[in-house]
Amino acid sequence: MRTRIIAILALLVTALGTHADDVVTVVTQNGQKSYDMDKLARIELGEDDLVRILTEPKNALVKQYQRMLGFDNAELEFEPAALHAIAKEAIDRNTGARGLRSICESVLQDTMYELPSDDTIQKVIVTPECVTEGGQPQVIRRGKRLAGGVA
Repeated sequence: MRTRIIAILALLVTALGTHADDVVTVVTQNGQKSYDMDKLARIELGEDDLVRILTEPKNALVKQYQRMLGFDNAELEFEPAALHAIAKEAIDRNTGARGLRSICESVLQDTMYELPSDDTIQKVIVTPECVTEGGQPQVIRRGKRLAGGVA
């Protein structure tokens, strides 16, 4: 329960851009508790916490990117190992939940640029190598599959 609350609060810090002097009050079954945002911003989240932040909330980053690619009639899939690689990268950069968006952006940037002008792209698959080695996501085109890259 504590980990879930911390993960949700970390997501709030990231999404809302709250200030260090703000205080968030959380009401639980056991009562209410206030969290100082400055202290919360320094809580170290684990890899699993960051993966949950990427995937579980209603407005999770993965869901946002899936919706963006969906506007161009393409599916987006993150392999589970890729989600862990993104989380690990955020930990290695010491950016925590705040760095998840920039990592996703760098992984998908070229693909998001090419996608609107290429209606043959059916599905984009983000692999761990996209995160760790800077490779391009796998692209499945309508009728065939290409290994890595959008070209």
